[in-house]
Amino acid sequence: MSCLSTGVFSKNAPILHLLLMIVGVLLLVAGALACSVAVADYWYQKPGYEQYQNTSCLTTAYEFVETRCSSCDGLIVYHKYSCEAEDCYNEVMSVSYITWNGTLVNSTV
Repeated sequence: MSCLSTGVFSKNAPILHLLLMIVGVLLLVAGALACSVAVADYWYQKPGYEQYQNTSCLTTAYEFVETRCSSCDGLIVYHKYSCEAEDCYNEVMSVSYITWNGTLVNSTV
């Protein structure tokens, strides 16, 4: 014989079943509520998610330029700023990509 048919559990079985059903229904309602809140938040934030989705871009032009530029350290030597010429390196890239709403963007980076 099982302990449900003899002893303390047999007298309280309907109450335990009712209590377990109430707990189950409360968990189900809480889960449905949490899910609906998450879905509503997703639909509210969806435009922001789409704006920052990963996309690929096409490099249409690349240029590496070496120039001479002056660098001044801000120290005054004999009533003049201390400046000297040095090599400067610049990279210029032109890229092209399509945004989430289909707009073609051409940009220089």
